[in-house]
Amino acid sequence: MIRILLTLSFFMPSLAIAQLFNVKITKIDTDTTVMAVADFGQHFFCLQEDRTLLKVDTATMKVLRQPLTIQTLTDLYSESDTLFGVTHQDSLYYFDGHDFRFAGRKAEANLLYKDAEYKVIGSCSGEWGGTVYFVNRQTGKTFVCNATCPIMVNKLNTGYIVTASLAHLTGSTEILEISSPDQMKVHNFKPPKRKVINVGDNESRSKQGVKVLVDSVGIFTIGSFLIEGEMLHIVTNQNQTFICRIVNRSFEIIQQISDKSLWSYRPACWYGKDGTGFSFFQNHESNGLMRIAGRDVLIYLFRNKSVSE
Repeated sequence: MIRILLTLSFFMPSLAIAQLFNVKITKIDTDTTVMAVADFGQHFFCLQEDRTLLKVDTATMKVLRQPLTIQTLTDLYSESDTLFGVTHQDSLYYFDGHDFRFAGRKAEANLLYKDAEYKVIGSCSGEWGGTVYFVNRQTGKTFVCNATCPIMVNKLNTGYIVTASLAHLTGSTEILEISSPDQMKVHNFKPPKRKVINVGDNESRSKQGVKVLVDSVGIFTIGSFLIEGEMLHIVTNQNQTFICRIVNRSFEIIQQISDKSLWSYRPACWYGKDGTGFSFFQNHESNGLMRIAGRDVLIYLFRNKSVSE
């Protein structure tokens, strides 16, 4: 796999590119580090490390705190007008307005995307590789390709754009275009004959049916979003964060949106019901949520009071 090492000169924006996005930063006090966020209605909900739920009104920025009975939740997401919580064992809970109740089933683990044709699942073995699985919902067949490590899938025209990024050492990014998932390699994994399976042995090595748009080290991508019909990417180096487009297999800066590196070891990015893009970040310096609504970029920085006091 050929990778392009980015240099600092890459991050010099063209003077011909106008500042197209309105950036607003809001600080929100939290009791501990926020480990997961989900948008729900006119609010977003934050799961803190102390397993307290914060309900933030996006209009007034008023914050309500809700203690939880379930102390094993590790993630949040919203779907079909319901807020869900997930445990490390993928047990699924729904929020009834006061607390989380067991939904009686498991969550769909590592689900990245689904539509009428495909369900897309991702796996990651860190520096040893990762895989995107396209499950055809009509035939039941699964098609795979290598991607280290998939964090988001977008439908663009009749194909799919896979964003893969790994927060290891200086970071790495792959952006893949898949016109027809059924042209990828059919998944037919057979366990190795040896008893010891090394990390990454289960991951695909195939790029069959895949066009590589970007393959780089030295940069981390925290989300890719369709904005006015164009696929744009939120990328960060060690110091700053930018909105970029892809030109000739490289990222071209449109605008710097933060003087901080807004990356995460557990990246989470998604679309809201109204098409708003969200990206959650958590690292040793920054913890927060980015909300992209048209040309408005709203960055909510969570300020851990137990650390700042």
